[in-house]
Amino acid sequence: MLLRNTIVYTLGNLAPRVIGFVLLPVYSAVMNPAEYGIIGAIGGLYMLLSLLVTLAIDRSVFRLYWDYKTEPERRVYLGTIIIGLLTVAACSAALLLLPLRPLVALIYGNIPFHPYYTLAIGTAALGVVSMVPKAWLQLKQRAVAFTVISLLELLLNAGLIVWWVVVARQGAVGYFKAQFWATLVLVPYFLWLSWRIAEPRFNRAMFTASLRFSAPVIPNLISAWLMNMANRVFLDRYATMADIGYYSFAYQLASVLIVICSAFNQAYSPVFYETAASPDQVAARRRLTFFNNLFALAVVWVAFAGALLARDFIELCINTRYLPAAGLIPLLLLGMGLDQISGLAHYSIYQCKRTDVTMWLQMGLAVINVALNFALIPTWGVWGAAWAAILTAAVGLVARQWASRRFYHIPLKVGWLALWATVCVLLVVVSDQLLAGRWFTLAVRAIWALLPLGGLWLFWRSHQTAKGI
Repeated sequence: MLLRNTIVYTLGNLAPRVIGFVLLPVYSAVMNPAEYGIIGAIGGLYMLLSLLVTLAIDRSVFRLYWDYKTEPERRVYLGTIIIGLLTVAACSAALLLLPLRPLVALIYGNIPFHPYYTLAIGTAALGVVSMVPKAWLQLKQRAVAFTVISLLELLLNAGLIVWWVVVARQGAVGYFKAQFWATLVLVPYFLWLSWRIAEPRFNRAMFTASLRFSAPVIPNLISAWLMNMANRVFLDRYATMADIGYYSFAYQLASVLIVICSAFNQAYSPVFYETAASPDQVAARRRLTFFNNLFALAVVWVAFAGALLARDFIELCINTRYLPAAGLIPLLLLGMGLDQISGLAHYSIYQCKRTDVTMWLQMGLAVINVALNFALIPTWGVWGAAWAAILTAAVGLVARQWASRRFYHIPLKVGWLALWATVCVLLVVVSDQLLAGRWFTLAVRAIWALLPLGGLWLFWRSHQTAKGI
């Protein structure tokens, strides 16, 4: 079930990237790097806005839903969260658009508040309507239904982007218009689905429990945003918008790793907590250790494959004016890979309901990341931003693994990972001796990228836990 759901979620999460990759040559033809820089900057801000209009209350659903043992209780709980989220979103959006507008506009001093910030805030607020219905589908392990709905959202969004960006030639403004209207069109459907799965009642005790769980997550997520997107704020002041465009373009390509990891986590989250709660703890820990380490090995392989193919892909499939982004991709993949592997420790900590621990960890890492960005970006620009991300992720991996030892610790097999990473790095170094910029070379690199899969197969076969997945 876990393997099947991971594959389904991966296909659903990869679809936006596939369509995004298909449209990249189109974007590069109709938008210059500066316009793409605006998309990258406001797109990063959207993550923060989504947090501000929800207060992370939606994050509590995955953990607290199972605390209620009967279906009527669960329906009341979902109804409580829906009502609470809609209320918080409406109030937050009004505050961001009116009294807090001057403060919000300071984030990116070179980008006008209207229409960019306005559209982003509106889209984030409307997106709240879909959160609980989608969470319910994941809780019920209805991966196919979840993916079908996500694909419908994607096709609508992509169609509107093509219209406003390519046909109407509205550039970055058209991109955010498309996202806003695609979200608005689907609001009635998600309201209908919410009515079917939830009881329209508000229970103060349930909402308070969710707030208590989510409150420590808010600084955690703000810190995560600072780690991933604060460099855009520094780049806005110390680099050109074209540089931000190159960085955002490289981040877009490298983030296929995050998409794959997110798909795994969507399938793994309910499995982890259900397994961790089983009576046979010896078998449970053995099973979870296998899953965690298989995931870590797969992350290394995906990062390796991306680093191997990045330059040839841009040169052959994308407009050559975006070629400066190619050198950033291996660095961004390294930082993302370290961060995704270290994130496994959160499951161990959340199992003990200690979200406060992850909050302090994330806040500490955010401070380190901001300090590194402040120190490196003024001198090294986008390269400084990439190295700041790598150094922060490395510190995070050590800190989170150390912290998780106090809770439901699932160890990483450091020897396997070190050997695996060394093999992948050596393959990249050897591959760099090949000529770049030809379809034949790209094909050779693609075949080369498949070689380490033999190691994954051996790891799979060496564990009896793999049977029945």
